[in-house]
Amino acid sequence: MRKLSLSRARVLHLAVWLVSTGDGRPHFPPTARHGASRAGGYGEHAVRLYAYGSAHLRSPTNLFDISVVLVSLAFQLHYVASGAGEELSFLGVLRLVRLVRIVAVMRKIQEQRDAAKAARQLKLGSPVERVLELLNEMKDKVASRPGSEALVRDIEGVLELIVSEKLYKIDLSEVHGGKVGREMNAFLDTMGMQGSSEPSQGHGRSSVCQAQGRRSVMQLTAERRASRGELGGERKSSGSPRAESYAELSRVESILREPAVCEALAQIHDWGVDVFAFHEAACGSGLVVAAVHLLEYHGLVNELDLDLPRMAAYFRRIQDGYKDNPYHSCVHALDVMLNTSYFIRQEAIAQLLTPLDQLAALLAAAIHDHEHPGVNNNFLVATRHEWAIRYNDQSVLEAHHVASSWALLMRDEYNFVAALPREQLLSLRELVLQLVLATDMRHHFEHTARLCAKCSADALSPTSREDGMVPREDVRFLLCVVVHAADISNGLKPQALSLRWALAVMEEFFRQGDLEATLGLPISPFYDRATTSIAAAQIGFLNVVVRPYFEPLCAFLGPAVTAEVFHHLVENVRVWEEQGNALISTSTRKVGGGGPIAR
Repeated sequence: MRKLSLSRARVLHLAVWLVSTGDGRPHFPPTARHGASRAGGYGEHAVRLYAYGSAHLRSPTNLFDISVVLVSLAFQLHYVASGAGEELSFLGVLRLVRLVRIVAVMRKIQEQRDAAKAARQLKLGSPVERVLELLNEMKDKVASRPGSEALVRDIEGVLELIVSEKLYKIDLSEVHGGKVGREMNAFLDTMGMQGSSEPSQGHGRSSVCQAQGRRSVMQLTAERRASRGELGGERKSSGSPRAESYAELSRVESILREPAVCEALAQIHDWGVDVFAFHEAACGSGLVVAAVHLLEYHGLVNELDLDLPRMAAYFRRIQDGYKDNPYHSCVHALDVMLNTSYFIRQEAIAQLLTPLDQLAALLAAAIHDHEHPGVNNNFLVATRHEWAIRYNDQSVLEAHHVASSWALLMRDEYNFVAALPREQLLSLRELVLQLVLATDMRHHFEHTARLCAKCSADALSPTSREDGMVPREDVRFLLCVVVHAADISNGLKPQALSLRWALAVMEEFFRQGDLEATLGLPISPFYDRATTSIAAAQIGFLNVVVRPYFEPLCAFLGPAVTAEVFHHLVENVRVWEEQGNALISTSTRKVGGGGPIAR
């Protein structure tokens, strides 16, 4: 059926309305009034034939209706020609014909309704269906225009991209000017990555050591104990799980009173804070002390009625669950938690979050590598590790990190979120699961593409929306971006810290490579200590993986974050490119006898 232009369609609707309303009836002779509706039917079909052409005659119902109209018209002409004497007999026949036409019209209406109903049932109503429909309509419209072949090919390419589910797959040939090396490509494939604002208030000041209208951990603890009748000697008897929780909290309070810790806490909210020094100042309890401090700093202890003794005990168990790996250690978890806190304090993100969102992000950051064995997912799958069997080779490490951590949280002596209503607890678990699983590197390029698309469309800003609300699914995605960014941000730290983390991660890679060689497995790309250039590995990772991810994120967070964070990446890449592996011996000498990964 031919498609009508806008003006032609208006003419059709107007003509059908004029003919069908019988406006001419008062002007017909009394003997011809009964033919007005027949003339209307004849005029209707005449206009539709003009509009749709021969396609109008392809419907059996239309053909039958036209026949009825023509027969009725013939009777009407005969009636007029024969005079008034035969009026009654002709009127009876005419009424019968009109009744037949009414039946035909009703049948046609029912067929149209059935067709529309069937079409609605076939469509699920998903947005992608509407997008495909619009694109196909656009292609049909432009196909007849001269010189539109290139545009039609582009539309067909977009359609193919959508239906192939590769909308967010990044073409590495276009990353870093197409200079992605063969070994870097192999590394990304091994990791499953190929798919085969203004600064917030309070920076540099500790809410514990310098109370500025905010109560300290010790004050909060005293208030909770008073409300529960557990002051002084009224604590639970020693040996009980509850007593162990209070003992751990007392230990944290004692550490927080140390002058060195107070001094370190004054820098804990800075992007360039030395987490190794903080962990040492906190007597090897950096993750525990920072977790208790940050949850209080963000106001979550009061807002969500969190249990401080159980909280301290829980994060002690989490810290103890981190193994003595060169990179995936409790110091890395501390670093990711502090980075996450930095990001969620930025106004562009903070305005979108609820207290439960903040808790989920900080908790996910602290547990995201719990019990990490120092090898990657590919190794666990290749060696048929029990975790790989348990989690069906899908995000094996990430699934174990969150499962083991949540199992601890559900134990009474560690359940510091027990006061949350059931709905909030379910929401917390769902979000923590999503955030930890999103740290799997195989999602990296998909998230990069989605982040670029959403930032380009300004979809993450409340001011760009009529209702001033960013959809909940976009907020959750942004939190996934933030926690993952905190996890891979070593290259955006000041040079000394960045070098130390680089040497730590490469040493962990090399240890896996040694183990692969011992087991007779192929050594993973960048994991062979005898052949790998650390400088080349770092340059490739920073340029291909890190830079494309942080460019849109820092732009979204604002110029202050770009100036404070992103410029370190540019400088670190420049130093690696200029000095190469000569940096390694210098960095090792600066760290001392313990090596670059000493804790």
